[in-house]
Amino acid sequence: MELYMKVLARLEADYNREECPDLVREAFSLLWAARRGLTENELLDLLEIPQVIWSPLFVAIQDAQEALVSRKGGLLNFFHDYMRQAAERRYLSDHEVRKAAHLRLADFFEKQEINSRTADELPYHLENADAFERLKACISGILMFRQFMREGKEYELWGYWLRTGMGHEMVAAYQAALNTYEKTEPEVDNLASVLNLIAALFWKAGFFDAAIPMLRQALEISEKVLGADHPSTATSLNNLGTMLQDKGDYEGAEPLYRRALEIREKVFGADHPETATSLNNLALLMKAKGDYEGAEPLFRRALEIREKVFGADHPETATSLNNLALLLQAKGDYEGAEPLFRRALEIREKVFGAFTTVHFL
Repeated sequence: MELYMKVLARLEADYNREECPDLVREAFSLLWAARRGLTENELLDLLEIPQVIWSPLFVAIQDAQEALVSRKGGLLNFFHDYMRQAAERRYLSDHEVRKAAHLRLADFFEKQEINSRTADELPYHLENADAFERLKACISGILMFRQFMREGKEYELWGYWLRTGMGHEMVAAYQAALNTYEKTEPEVDNLASVLNLIAALFWKAGFFDAAIPMLRQALEISEKVLGADHPSTATSLNNLGTMLQDKGDYEGAEPLYRRALEIREKVFGADHPETATSLNNLALLMKAKGDYEGAEPLFRRALEIREKVFGADHPETATSLNNLALLLQAKGDYEGAEPLFRRALEIREKVFGAFTTVHFL
């Protein structure tokens, strides 16, 4: 640590210039605050200096006997954690100074187009700057929300809501954002997609009563705009059916699953993976209802499709084998269930390895 502190002092002596007297402190403070690192262009924009002032320092920190800064995936970051610790100790020992560094980066990324990079950095800096009202406004925006959901980061998004201390305001915030989005989004089918995504987040966060009306609205839009037999309508039917099933409303869920299955058979064909998914969903519902006789032929059809489409040794095939085996076990048909369980195990050991625990439905 002390060695790196001396390195920073030497860099200051050699590369701070009259035009930028705090160049080293500012550059290393920004790199310290960045979540994943910064591109060279981002750093130059933040420092508001020309390349000619930056280049000598940049060459020095990259070409040192032990590089101080590395570039991975186009992002500059500390090569060693000791360098990060030294920068924090020398430049950011005060909490308010650390918050100011995060706020500076938040202000910068807030001006950028919303994309994967912005979604990764902006909320992070707002949180670390204790700018919770701004963080709430940031993650309430539909474009930022869609970016998180597109990348499968719904739990990270929910984490930000929890840490704002305003998680209870999430439903009202997204409903308000949706009202604005409806007025500005010309593609109505995009609205249905957003409604499905927000409902999924609400469901995972435990806001069940808010999720179902959104799914009903999404289904209504899909039927009206895309048609009663469109694949997106089948998706909306399936999503609503799943949530009703989870609530224990089996009677409400069943006709939705059956309609989704009918659409997928009509649009994709009897042997399509989407059809197998609908068969599997309906079978799981019938099993939950205790209708084992109704569930079994559905599970068998799903298995037949997956073996045909994916092959005998595919994880999807293993899932269908396992589901059918669980049903036969519940029926007391242990002799019928055992070879299916063994086949599913054999496939998973072959694909995932003998020491991997995998949970499937």
